[in-house]
Amino acid sequence: AALDCTYEVLMGAGDVYMRGHQLIGVAARQAGLFAAGNIPFMLQNVGTTISRALTTHMMAAFPTATFHFFSDTETWTDDVVHERLDPVNGFLRVPELPGLGVTLDRE
Repeated sequence: AALDCTYEVLMGAGDVYMRGHQLIGVAARQAGLFAAGNIPFMLQNVGTTISRALTTHMMAAFPTATFHFFSDTETWTDDVVHERLDPVNGFLRVPELPGLGVTLDRE
């Protein structure tokens, strides 16, 4: 459900929320709920660099997505893009290239 955490959020059940593997539209709606309550949250989308790039863009766009997130990109031995998005001092820069900011490796 798009707002399946609404009751818990409205009841103040947590100080921070982790939303794992949400569809983009669902994550955006939930981000609005968290923003309305000024509640920090994070997205967890484990996967390759494409997943990390998407999650980085989404976290940067959502006002209260201020808690750290996991993507576990380092656990993949092979990737489908040329770039690596590696944290520096625990932070990721939002890619500035068009789209997600990564280039597909078509080989």
